[in-house]
Amino acid sequence: LRSGRLNHWPEVQEATRLGIEGLEQIKEARKWNLVISEAYLPGETEEAEKQPLASQSKPS
Repeated sequence: LRSGRLNHWPEVQEATRLGIEGLEQIKEARKWNLVISEAYLPGETEEAEKQPLASQSKPS
């Protein structure tokens, strides 16, 4: 049992790495989304920040 589990460790590490990279990309995208929103719609981002997932919650 134990050796069988250890064989999956590289896949677990790779999946974890990809998950962390994905979260970093999401954070970066949200940051730029706010920058762009503030540039084009000054003063309206405060309302958007209260509901950060409102526009992204719909499945695409």
